Amino acid sequence: MNNISMDYSPKISIITPTLNAAATIDANLLNVAEQTYTNIEHIIIDGISTDSTEQIVAEKSSLYPHIRYISEKDEGLYDAMNKGILASQGDYLFFLGSDDIFHDKNVLSDLVKMKVFDEHKVVYGNVKIVGNTGWAKDGDIYDGNFTKKRLMKQNICHQAIFYPRDLLLKNGLYEIRYRINADWDMNWRLRARTDFVYAKRVISVFYAGGHSTNAIDEAFKGDYMKKLRQYFNLSQEEAIAYGKMSPWGDIAGNSAIQEYPERKSFLMKIKGYFSNIFSD
Repeated sequence: MNNISMDYSPKISIITPTLNAAATIDANLLNVAEQTYTNIEHIIIDGISTDSTEQIVAEKSSLYPHIRYISEKDEGLYDAMNKGILASQGDYLFFLGSDDIFHDKNVLSDLVKMKVFDEHKVVYGNVKIVGNTGWAKDGDIYDGNFTKKRLMKQNICHQAIFYPRDLLLKNGLYEIRYRINADWDMNWRLRARTDFVYAKRVISVFYAGGHSTNAIDEAFKGDYMKKLRQYFNLSQEEAIAYGKMSPWGDIAGNSAIQEYPERKSFLMKIKGYFSNIFSD
């Protein structure tokens, strides 16, 4: 769909992974139900909670038929999100944490009026930050337009981004080996292959303190430069330059050696050469 019709009203699937989310899920469900745009479904992917999450969702689903509940064992957040992708029926998918909410009741209707939705493009906006994180301060609006180069160094908050369902299915699901940054990996994968559309609108409220606020995804960190090269066809020198600006500081030296065995072999020979000299 290259030309968006004036009355294009995509079905939007809001996917919320949960595990023992009784403290926040009621507010989350009501917040979604209050959206003035009604062509939606809200899928709760529950990792078999042992609190009252299921009862709360059951109560609200009897009032709001757009709510669907799926409860089964998963292998973490991104595995649950993958289950939501496969279970969804929407044209666009949006992932909203159980402790997050839309900024206001007109978010979805405003985006439809802005005519930003196109089945071939990812759409994103901003989030309002509540609390301090390692990458934003309390009250910040995070974080404007992302060029491809900026996305290589900094991620779009997943509570601000809408994905065409067919695009996700075509390009592969989340890599669950990445426990924190699988969404960044996904955004790289898609940005390398399609356009992203920025909507100057606050989409949701992000509450600091979740699993990704200050933690480090060691698996993704280890693959950072390799994935940059793979997705964006960067030279070794370009990848090293981005490695020096990574969120974890300068990782260029170690990553470059690990990624290029011939370079590591050369450096080890040099080290051995000088070791022999100074041992004599």
